[in-house]
Amino acid sequence: MPVGSDSVFPVLEQGSVDAAVLWPRATAMAEKLGMVKIQALGDLLELAATGIVSSDALIENNSQLVTRFLRASVASIRFIQEPRHNEQIISYIVQKFKLGRDLAERSFSLLLGTMSPDGTISRQAMENAVQFASDRVSTSEPPQEMMKRMYAFHLLKEVLKPK
Repeated sequence: MPVGSDSVFPVLEQGSVDAAVLWPRATAMAEKLGMVKIQALGDLLELAATGIVSSDALIENNSQLVTRFLRASVASIRFIQEPRHNEQIISYIVQKFKLGRDLAERSFSLLLGTMSPDGTISRQAMENAVQFASDRVSTSEPPQEMMKRMYAFHLLKEVLKPK
């Protein structure tokens, strides 16, 4: 049953639904309310938690802009994953999202568990995403062709090359 993120907690508490798929921040809030995590989707199936989406035209016509964006994104990922920045990031989460410190710490911990170290994802995660897409959209396109259209890592590979 589709339930929007704003109404998930009331319907769980009322018993209208027995379980829900939650994002990390909502998972931390649910645990604080005494709800029990049954399973983490990432423990069952390898998937990319997030991604950067662009049109083919932007990549083709303005690859320098996309490359600069990717470079900044990788620097952000590395900053977030550096333990010496934890206090600064948790304080930001508390302030930005108006969360208590314990909830901010738990949310940050859950976020770290979903992050790639360099912005790449595994082949298995890509194959799983293609399978999800092909299950929902009627297509005769072979999975390998769908994967080529869904993922383009050539600019990220350039960004990650040692200088």
